[in-house]
Amino acid sequence: MMSKFKKCCMVSALVFVLLGVSIPQALSAEKNSMTIVGPVEAVTLDVIRSTNTSNALVMSQIFEPLLAWNEAITDVIPSVALSVTLSKDPKMWVAKIRPGIKAHNGEVIDAEDVAWSINDTINPDSNAFGMKWVQGNSKIEKAVVIDPLTVHIYTTTPNPVLRQFLPRWYVRPKDYYSTLPIEEHSIKPVGSGPYKLTEFFKGSRIVLDEYKGWWGGEVDVKQLVWRPVPEESARVAELNTGGADVITHISPDQHSRIDTKVANMHAIQGARKIYIQFNFTEHKETALIQDKRVRQALNYGMDFQKILDNLLGPGVGQKQGTFIVAPYSHPDIKAFPYDPKKALALMKEAGYYDRNGDGFVDLSDGKRFELTLQYSRNTFLKDSEIVQALCAEWQKTGIFVQPEPVEKSVLRAATRKRGLQSAMTFRGSGFSQTGQGDVSQFCSFSTNYGYWVNEDFDKNWTALSLSFDDKERKEYSYNLEKIMQEECPIVFLYMQVDYYGISNRVDIKPTPIEYIWYHRAKWAK
Repeated sequence: MMSKFKKCCMVSALVFVLLGVSIPQALSAEKNSMTIVGPVEAVTLDVIRSTNTSNALVMSQIFEPLLAWNEAITDVIPSVALSVTLSKDPKMWVAKIRPGIKAHNGEVIDAEDVAWSINDTINPDSNAFGMKWVQGNSKIEKAVVIDPLTVHIYTTTPNPVLRQFLPRWYVRPKDYYSTLPIEEHSIKPVGSGPYKLTEFFKGSRIVLDEYKGWWGGEVDVKQLVWRPVPEESARVAELNTGGADVITHISPDQHSRIDTKVANMHAIQGARKIYIQFNFTEHKETALIQDKRVRQALNYGMDFQKILDNLLGPGVGQKQGTFIVAPYSHPDIKAFPYDPKKALALMKEAGYYDRNGDGFVDLSDGKRFELTLQYSRNTFLKDSEIVQALCAEWQKTGIFVQPEPVEKSVLRAATRKRGLQSAMTFRGSGFSQTGQGDVSQFCSFSTNYGYWVNEDFDKNWTALSLSFDDKERKEYSYNLEKIMQEECPIVFLYMQVDYYGISNRVDIKPTPIEYIWYHRAKWAK
């Protein structure tokens, strides 16, 4: 016999269907539950083995770092650590741990957990590939417990910007993770953050509930629900019908489709740099990009500002010529101008020109000079459209570049394993908020996925990373910019502007680094 409870659930579900409202939509309308909808799902909640922003957005609600970002992402503030200060030894930092922190499983978080989290991450056997770039900039050698609430963090060399990278170092309860099989790290996360995992249905939804034992106190939003909706128009429809409170990865032309009685579009200048990486690994096109004049030609040979204006709207995005943010970017470094004649002249100097009159530059044997630009769809704003437009621009100039979509996981795996099979990859940077971190990915000894090698660049970055003198740091930063402009290991594009659709019932402030910390969110009055 069917229970009254089951009958009630079936009746409720039928009512939702008759009203044309899905069950997730109806649930999101509950005051204490907030639904976030993006184009792709989070596939792992392993904080040291993930390189995906979709994963990070969820994990940042579950785990807490040593230090956190303030709302404006201009400085670090206390989190698990009340303070992290440099000692008289320039390679040793003192971390004072906040007392009274408890993880979701009841474990007390103290110095032992902090030191273990750091040491486990830097242990090569942990294969913490998601932390490779962070560790490359942090340069942490080891962490040592001094007393229950004090940890000494040693770096391999002096590091003036260590504190700016500590928001990426999440603390995990040692006893739990020491015994948890590694294959379960991605699906059974336990942290000490304001929310804990209660449901994880891959391809469907992730549900986090308020952690009532959080040291920071009660939060306004009691439940967070993440759902993937690949189509942009469908995400906007979810927002308009109340099925979503926050939608991400939408373009500015969706503004007119959002019902302002229900929600509004919010734009923020992001910190992610969009660029094209030249791949110097061994593949069939490697030889074609060895000459820097070819790389320079590709920077001159497309009208990227026109592409931005057409796809995002006039004045929304600006083409960039640097990878370093203020105040360490050189005021004289400008974006490459659109100059197709100069592009073709550079190609001819490199030995490539139109030998048969078909409008495209050729190889010495008369065959067409061809490059491939690989990319993954729904990774960055208007990525497919930008790539298609770029290739069309280059072809109009006379340099044949063909776009090739590749499934995201396949492209990421090929990147990590030095197995890229094209001359170029459409990429977006991480977020460092430091000039040093911005360009570290181009050092030969860092997460240099394009495998470009330049000794002068390496020397200047190393000098920058060791200097505590602001004047010296600017000088080294300027040198790095000049080298990048001359050698062109990338095609410079722009800094992404991020757009969100946010329900009027929610008071949320998006950040320049695409993270939203929902414990700071409030219900609109």
